[in-house]
Formats: sequence, structure tokens, C-alpha cells
Amino acid sequence: MRAVTILLCSLFTLSLSFSEESAEVELRIPPELEKLNDSYARVRQEIREPVLNLTSLYLNRLEELKVEYQTKSDLDAVLLVNAELVEMKKSNSPLENPSPDEPGDLASARRIYLSRLVEVENQVQRTLKPKQDLYLGEMVRIEQALTAEGRIQEAVAVRTIREEVDVIEVMPLSNGRPTMKKELHVKVQVDGMTHLYLRGDTMWFDHTRGRAHPPGLHEGIFPTYLDDTMEWLPVWEDGVTQALAYETGLPTDGIVPEVRVRSGAGRGVAEVIQQPLEINDYTVIVELRDETRSGKRFGGSDWLEIKIYW
Repeated sequence: MRAVTILLCSLFTLSLSFSEESAEVELRIPPELEKLNDSYARVRQEIREPVLNLTSLYLNRLEELKVEYQTKSDLDAVLLVNAELVEMKKSNSPLENPSPDEPGDLASARRIYLSRLVEVENQVQRTLKPKQDLYLGEMVRIEQALTAEGRIQEAVAVRTIREEVDVIEVMPLSNGRPTMKKELHVKVQVDGMTHLYLRGDTMWFDHTRGRAHPPGLHEGIFPTYLDDTMEWLPVWEDGVTQALAYETGLPTDGIVPEVRVRSGAGRGVAEVIQQPLEINDYTVIVELRDETRSGKRFGGSDWLEIKIYW
């Protein structure tokens, strides 16, 4: 399974803009967070040890097969095993489209590995998720304590890091393979506050609880850009747009990973205020606000670029 990297903040320095005047400030990670990261890294490594052990066994089996085929002077089989070894060492995942001519022993070894990986990864997910929740909760506590102590720049650093860290490291498995993390890029004109809804492969805006102009309708009619490939001009009716069919791959049943959002270029704030659950028909709500993180509203409208990922 391709490893999803978690940001261990103690290893480097964070640079970000801080203050309403957008002065550049160099911020270092507060020692409280460094200690938390070290502790979580140790816990995570211990919990994920069965996955590493299973992968090591599969790599050993591939090396054994390579020697067997070399002994038989079967060059084609050796090259196919080599291709599998290279992919495993590069991405921690078997080849997605193996050759139909590969030896039966190689195909069998891969099937056994993926089948066992489903069991091990799902067990790891069940064990690791509560630890991840505690990790994020402790980051919130550190942010609040730093704020109370007047260490505002460090509190901003912790919040920024918390929003950047993808703590859902283990994706649900499907058909014997890990379900890879997906993402959706959105660029939209925001004036005031509005809500973007996502459910499966559909999305729409709801401005019934919004402020100021609906998205894309301040001083003109402007499209919303999706993944830099599509211009969406929503059709509005009573403050809600018609649903757009757009393939996102967002799950609508089973185990659904946490949906997160990250702001990019432009100004404003984006926040996931509803996670997809069975009780809400697996509907995500992303709130878009044309304001600073401290809640100060901007005048007029501007473009906001976000990445929604899960």
C-alpha cells in the first residue's frame, strides 16, 4: 500500500504569513508539539509493525522466486519479478496492471499478500484511529494553551500544521487493494459566506444560510473551476443550485474516511462542518467564508482556491 506521509513537524521550521498586515514571520514549532509528535510517531510505528512485517515477508518471497527463475534460466520470469520488486520498493504497492504472462507462482504470491493485507490494514485502522483522534485533540489543547499564554504566533503555527496533517493514514481496502486517497480542487468567487455540498459524485451550492452574494455572482457571473479542467456555471433556484454530476469518487457507503479541506491561493477560510455519515446520507458540507481566520470579514469578494481531500 502506498504510504500516506504524516507531517512530523519537529523535523523542520514552518514559514507562514501572520497578522492582518500579512507580514512574513518565521515560526518554529513549539516544544510542546515536538514532544507530542515524538510520542505519536513511536505509537504509530508500533501499531503499524504488522503491516511492515507482512510487506517484508512478501519482498522475501519475491527474492526467492527471482532466485528460482534464475536457476531455471527463465529470463522473462526474472524480469517480471524484478518489475514487481521495483514497484514494491518504490511505492509499497504491487503492480496495478501486471503482465498476463507472469508465472503462476508470482501471481499466487501477490494474491496471498493482498488478501492478507486487507485483514492486517483493517485491524491497524481500528487500532490506530483512536490514537489519531487523541493526537489531533491534543494539538487542539496545545493551540488553546498557547493562545491563553499569549504565544499567538506559535498557536497559529500549531493550527496551520494541524490543518495540513493528514491523519487518516490508513484507507479502507477494496477488492484486495487499498483505496487511494482522493482530492478535489475548487476555485470559486466568495462574497461573505456560503456552503458547498458533496454527496458521492454530485455537488451543489446552498446559499440559503449564506451572507452577501452567492458564489460567482458578485459584480458579474463567474464560473467555479473544478480540478483546473472544468468551468461550472451553476443554475440557481431559491438560493440552491442544481446538483452537478461530477466524478469525485467520494464513498457513499461502508467505511468513509474523514474529509478534510486545505486553503490555497486567494483569500478566505474553508472548513468542513459536516462529515459524510449514514445518518446524513453521506453528505459533506464545506463552509466557505470571505474572512480572516480570526473572523474579520473582508470587503467585497475575492477568489478562494481549496483542496478537498479524503
